Amino acid sequence: MIAEAVLAAAILTGGHTSNGGKVVVCHDEAGAVRSIELFDYHEGRLLRHLQPDLSAATTVEGKVELALSRWDGVDPLRAARYRDWAKRFMDEAELLTRSLPDIPDSEPLMDPPVGCAYEQMAIQREPQFPGDKRYFLDRNLFDSPRLGADDKAGLILHEIIYRDAIGFGAENSIGARYLNSLVAADQLGTFDFAGYVDILMRADILSVSFKGLWLDLRKERPIYHDHGTLAYAQLAEGNTIATPWGPVSARCSINFTVDGEVQGFNLGNLEEFPIELGGYKIFAYPRRGRDEPCGAIGGAPGFDIFLKGGVTDKYVSVNAIFDRWLSGDGFVLQLGGTTIFRDGKLEMSTVVDDDEGDGNVFVEVNGAKCTPAAGAVGFVAGVPGQLGVRKCLTRLPQAQLQIQGRVALRQKELTAAFLPAMHQRLPTPQNPSFVAAGTAGEHGGRFDLELWPNGVPRMALVGGDQELVRA
Repeated sequence: MIAEAVLAAAILTGGHTSNGGKVVVCHDEAGAVRSIELFDYHEGRLLRHLQPDLSAATTVEGKVELALSRWDGVDPLRAARYRDWAKRFMDEAELLTRSLPDIPDSEPLMDPPVGCAYEQMAIQREPQFPGDKRYFLDRNLFDSPRLGADDKAGLILHEIIYRDAIGFGAENSIGARYLNSLVAADQLGTFDFAGYVDILMRADILSVSFKGLWLDLRKERPIYHDHGTLAYAQLAEGNTIATPWGPVSARCSINFTVDGEVQGFNLGNLEEFPIELGGYKIFAYPRRGRDEPCGAIGGAPGFDIFLKGGVTDKYVSVNAIFDRWLSGDGFVLQLGGTTIFRDGKLEMSTVVDDDEGDGNVFVEVNGAKCTPAAGAVGFVAGVPGQLGVRKCLTRLPQAQLQIQGRVALRQKELTAAFLPAMHQRLPTPQNPSFVAAGTAGEHGGRFDLELWPNGVPRMALVGGDQELVRA
């Protein structure tokens, strides 16, 4: 008994915050206990007309499981977490024969009924040392025949829910009691996802699971599509997302399609992550540094990976660096930055500038090896279709041609190009003396020179006046 008295006192004075669960204990005129009701259910019944509905199960364990099953369709990862805590509840509990000290965290809105009192039946605190218990129960109340199975199950659920809220800094049990009475009354499923998230946040439980992911509600509220489905949220730490190339660590921001599929997200702190996609091996990399906090980049979320979007659903965009020069039939390119795959094939990436200039990075244009310029490159069937090149001498059927800037290719054959600011003789069957001069710049997307499929010029801009001449 002395040891229990010391333990009861230590619960409050041990230096860790203690929190607890209360019951309403009513006595008859002779002072005997007449009834014991969980305070959560008492409060929910009188203030919110929430009546516990756990009669489909008969045992305490069965009633706990019945309540948790109502979380499965709403918040499945939380349901799994609570099941684990419930399974270990009695192993982590110490039953004391002495009354527990009162914990002032209930903040009740009403006095107990006449002949009744609020009494502390459970106290929980984070274990400090090996062998410490988490829960401390008043054995006289917990084992009393006046405490029904519904209320005993409700107490276990209260402690589990409150444990979750305490982890987010909750200072009272008001939110935990509301959630407990709500799930016991089988009312959790009456809320849509946005409504449920709002309840969690009001209850100081600042995470929620969605599509197998934990979302963090501490930094900002989720954003929803017009018809109410989740559009954008912050990720909690430790999430992994399935992608076409396998599971990927994710952090910071995530967004979803109207159908609830993952659309884009930020990578976790990965030193290297090889992706096999479209026949190429690349490394995805996060836009944020290892120690950089989550937040918008340049006013936008700045996702590292997009899995959905564009014309078809078979679309992947990844912030990536290729682990080697991307070799193909007639080109060797060093790629990095935003890279897009569609239907499993490389569609767009970014050429990394070849500072060495030793010819090891090139793209073949009409038989000439031209050095690519840094910038976006578009692919057609895995072969560059448009990209920039440095000044390069290539060949047409009737003449040599200097090209510079963006060029369009069809299987290594030039179809359009920008030209240096110099006159070049480009004879055609209709005009053997045809001369074209580029402006070394882009003109609203219009090329300086366009060629027929056989390499013969069919249109060019002449000099600085940009006059359109058809050859």
